[in-house]
Amino acid sequence: MKKTLLALSLTLALSSMGTLALAETAVTANTVSTPVATTAAPLTMVAVLKLLDQAGYKHIHNIEFDHDVYKVETFDAQGEKLTFKVAAVNGVIPAQAKPVTYITMLAAAEKLQADGYKVIHEVEFEHGMYKAKALNEKGKKVKVIVNALTGVVSKD
Repeated sequence: MKKTLLALSLTLALSSMGTLALAETAVTANTVSTPVATTAAPLTMVAVLKLLDQAGYKHIHNIEFDHDVYKVETFDAQGEKLTFKVAAVNGVIPAQAKPVTYITMLAAAEKLQADGYKVIHEVEFEHGMYKAKALNEKGKKVKVIVNALTGVVSKD
């Protein structure tokens, strides 16, 4: 009587995409079958962006899929560019990458309005700050900056 033993093992397989694979090997009394590898599909960009958002990364500057990793560019608390990679197979975000919590563009515009800038012509996020063009209380066109971390408004 032949006894069949089914063993499952996780193996790291370098397939054409280099992704994790689950190999299944059947062992019988007389034979060992060839492992059958199944390649896990990489996460979609939308899925990775959702993971980043849930981890606190609200302002991604750039994201690019390249060789089974997503290269992510965002900004740290000082407005300096922060670059790290996210594994496309499992979405693991490196521990050294710390998210920054910026105020939203809506909150920046509301802050401008509360500070007396009644007509706002343009708002742009750049290097940890919102740059705005608006009319001041006297109706003069001015450039102002809203610190994206603190919400403090200052003149450009």
